[in-house]
Amino acid sequence: MVRDRVLFGIYSPKVREKLLSVESDLTLDKAIDIARSHGMAQAQLRSFANSGSVSSHEQGVHMSRHTSKGAAWKTRADWTKRKQVQYPRNPQEGDRDHSKLCGYCGNRAHREKDTCPAKGKQCKICNKWNHFAKFADVFTGIGLFPGECTIHLDPKAIPVVHPPRRVPIALRKRLKMELQNMEKQQVIKVTEPTEWVNSMVAAEKPRTGKLRVCLDPKDLNKAIKQPHYPLPTLDDVTAKLAGACYFSVMDARSGYWAIKLTEESSKLTTFNTVFGRYRFLRLPFGIISAQDEFQRRVDETYEGLQGVTAIVDDILIFAKTKEEHDKNLHAMLQRSRERGVKLNPEKSTICATEASRNQHSSASTNEEHNKELRLQVDASKYGLGAVLLQEGKPIGYASKSLSDSEVNYAQIEKELYAILFGCKRFHQYVYGRHTIVESDHKPLESIMKKLLAAAPPRLQRMILQLQRYDFSIVHRPGKDIPVADTLSRKSLSDQDDSLREGMDMQVHTVYSNLPVSDTKLKEIRAETEKDAQLVLLKETIQSGWPEERPMCPQSIAEYWNHRAELSVMNDIIFKREKIIIPTLLSTEMLSRIHSGHMGMEKCKLRARDILFWPGMNKQIEEMVGKCPTCLIYRPSNTKEPMMSHQIPDRPWQAVATDLFTWNNDNYIITVDYYSRYFKLDKLHSTTGPTVIRKLKAAFSRHGVPQTVVLDGGPQYSCKEFDTFAKEWEFTHITSSPYYPRSNGLAEKAVHIAKSLMEKAKADKRDPYLSLLEYRNTPVDNFKSPAQLLMSRRLRSILPNTHKQLQPEVVNHGDVYTRRIQQQQHQKKYYD
Repeated sequence: MVRDRVLFGIYSPKVREKLLSVESDLTLDKAIDIARSHGMAQAQLRSFANSGSVSSHEQGVHMSRHTSKGAAWKTRADWTKRKQVQYPRNPQEGDRDHSKLCGYCGNRAHREKDTCPAKGKQCKICNKWNHFAKFADVFTGIGLFPGECTIHLDPKAIPVVHPPRRVPIALRKRLKMELQNMEKQQVIKVTEPTEWVNSMVAAEKPRTGKLRVCLDPKDLNKAIKQPHYPLPTLDDVTAKLAGACYFSVMDARSGYWAIKLTEESSKLTTFNTVFGRYRFLRLPFGIISAQDEFQRRVDETYEGLQGVTAIVDDILIFAKTKEEHDKNLHAMLQRSRERGVKLNPEKSTICATEASRNQHSSASTNEEHNKELRLQVDASKYGLGAVLLQEGKPIGYASKSLSDSEVNYAQIEKELYAILFGCKRFHQYVYGRHTIVESDHKPLESIMKKLLAAAPPRLQRMILQLQRYDFSIVHRPGKDIPVADTLSRKSLSDQDDSLREGMDMQVHTVYSNLPVSDTKLKEIRAETEKDAQLVLLKETIQSGWPEERPMCPQSIAEYWNHRAELSVMNDIIFKREKIIIPTLLSTEMLSRIHSGHMGMEKCKLRARDILFWPGMNKQIEEMVGKCPTCLIYRPSNTKEPMMSHQIPDRPWQAVATDLFTWNNDNYIITVDYYSRYFKLDKLHSTTGPTVIRKLKAAFSRHGVPQTVVLDGGPQYSCKEFDTFAKEWEFTHITSSPYYPRSNGLAEKAVHIAKSLMEKAKADKRDPYLSLLEYRNTPVDNFKSPAQLLMSRRLRSILPNTHKQLQPEVVNHGDVYTRRIQQQQHQKKYYD
């Protein structure tokens, strides 16, 4: 009975047939053994059958191909109807759910299939939709940059502890789940008490409704030392997109959370919640240094990749052709995999012709670095306009309204201001490249070619700011630059005052430092308003000069050549920094200039320093020439022109000698006209024979000169000296009596020698060391006396190299030329 019940209770026909084939001595234990053996055999057969599928799964874990068409799934029913690739489980993994991989994105299987990242995306391999072919692992997880981040604090900062903020009851459950999820992802962890405790902010994302847990570290941020890493602007990135036509924008998943914090820095991010204290293990949102740190790591990650740049968590891939774009994208994804960067497919755009992010659009500008740039600018009464062109195609437009003070600028100042505005607005394009600037204001061409000091103060400031740019100004009629003209007349209401920084201060400094009293300035301003010529001149300066001189009003034609230097400050007209005097005040100014009865040239120099009006120099000459007082006291003895010595063309060809007394001792000095080298000897007496012995010693060392210049002292006019000159065959020239300057070189050498010895005595130092240093010191920024005389430097107590002490032949042609130029300059100044 029991055997029958066992036979009829078994479902497998094969096992039942096996039991019936056994002889009549079938027992219960035998029946169990037979059934168990059959089950094990079937399991082993299934394992053999699945071995090939496992190998295939291992080779294609990140790759799948589908034959489906269409851009996206429309309903859940469409999803379930699709044929999915199912991979058998690895027996070693047991029954774990995450062993299954999604056949569309290559990730672990999704609980809800509508959340697959591949939904709505196009495969870059087969160009079909709704699956990824490669790099599926780059689009999952949070990511982790190499290395840890340290938050640096001010050592004087005082820690602050904030109590937990209240959370609405409706959000508590969601907040608790988000904290648990973050803890599970190892973004935060429960922590022990710390010195710094911050508040928490739970921000709800507008699109998804998901909560984002952020810090509110307002006190911590005050204590953080910000690294100040340069963050790229949209203009910085746009400048790199030269001719790009294909773009991809990849979003870094979870942004700052990809950066791990050090233990000490992690404790600084502790925050209070109604569920307890947590601290961030990854860099949280809200830290003042987070953006700088994240941008630095992103730049380091993709450094060296062609066609890849980043703005914070948006990585932009661009190229001119689709093939180049795909190559750049592949390199970027490979680098992301190597460096642990994870991307968010839901916020990414692949192979588009326009890249958009954060309400900014960056389309291809077709700007090429090797093609000419043209910047067209114009200034109207109330605004500035600029357009950057390349091959006639616009790259960018810009306009600006003028402030109340800028409206009063002279027209030439407005036009140059427009150039400054255009260059700074398109700095990323024009900096480091030659740019042709087109303006309808012709005087700008000449003012940019003059010296900086020749420009009015405000223009000087603008020109200084423009010196960093390489540009040339070309005059174009207003009808040929209609876009810039329209932009200036219909400018934006934006009044960016950053361009004007320092310009008005420069004008105010010039005005306040004028050597004229406030009372006189008021008088000049009042007379300017009454002077019909200056009123017309002021209007012309502010509205702009005509293009041709014949079109200029005749009354102000004499100012035409100075038009680029004229400006108006506080209703007073200036030529550069000089006041233009009204006609009624010119006679009074002439009288004041000559009030000290200075000479004609001195009066001109004084007037040119602060004043200007047409014909001023001629009026000064007439006034000084007719001044009765100056005529009475005019000197009757006119100074004779300087007669210069002949310049020698070799060392020790001509020397000068003289005697002097210092510190109750007598000395003789002998100086070379060529090298300015002088020799000093102490005399026991001032008789002729003593002087002759010292000169013989000098001539025996350096050679006998052809000419010796000396004064008419008794030592040189005696018979012994005449005999000495004949025997040694040199000519001696006596300087003018009662006029020491005729032997000026010797007098100058005496002055230098006395000064050196006097200072050495005061410092209690050896005077001969002072003489040695003088002989080694370059004269007139050229060579030293020792080098000119001996063609070598003299070794002194200062350190010298062996090479410096080596003889070096001096170019005597250069020395002769310098001496001639110096002598001519002295004669011109003296005469």
